[in-house]
Parts: sequence; structure tokens; C-alpha cells
Amino acid sequence: MNKKRVFLVDDEVAVTRILKLAMERTRLYMVRTEEDPRRALASARGFRPDIILLDIMMPWMDGGEVAAQMRLDPILKEVPIVFMTSLISSTDDHNPLGETGALFIPKPVNFTYLLSCIEKLTAPAKAEEKVPGAC
Repeated sequence: MNKKRVFLVDDEVAVTRILKLAMERTRLYMVRTEEDPRRALASARGFRPDIILLDIMMPWMDGGEVAAQMRLDPILKEVPIVFMTSLISSTDDHNPLGETGALFIPKPVNFTYLLSCIEKLTAPAKAEEKVPGAC
């Protein structure tokens, strides 16, 4: 079985460590983390992820800037992006916003919900079924 490749960008080391450990314990995912958003594009290009998890509020570059760079990159432009943010609550609508076509999920992250989103967004599907929305 091929593991899904998850690229996680968050400036909080505790968040990246906990999520990486939890995802890898499922034995379904290979996870690479990056705490410095300025290095995210190069690191993601080398890793070639199936999905990208991005914090929004980070120093130096916010998640929106990182996502915009990735959308311009020929290797990463089609990779689904999930923003993790404390700017929304679990009762907010998590439909895609802006031009990124990304899904927004609240922090602290509900791990079961996160995994369901990863599975939904990385599952082989017809193009019209891969439009992000509530997982």
C-alpha cells in the first residue's frame, strides 16, 4: 500500500510534531513538516505531496502567500490545500474562500475530521467531485 504524502506547514513546532506523529501512527501517511513558510515552496517541490496542510497566521509569510506561490508552481498547482486556522470556529462554514480553492478547518484541529478531509481530497475521483467543501 502506498502511503499518502502530506506536507504540513505551521510555525508552531508542537503542532507539526503532534500532527506528524498522529498521522504517521495510522500507517497511512508519510508526513513532511516545515516550520518556516519561506522554505515551504522548495521543500514541498522536493517532497511532491498529495495534499498540503497550511497554517494561515505565520511570521514572515502567511499561509495565503505560501498557497499563492504553490498555485503558480507547475509541480504543486493541482495539489489540494487545507488551511488550518484559529480564525474560524467549528460552527463556521468551511467552504473554499478566495482564489486558492482551499478548504478551511478550525484550530485546534479535530484529528478525525482532518483525516476525513485528507481522504476525501486525495481520493481518486472525477474532477467535479474533487471540488473542496465540507468534509
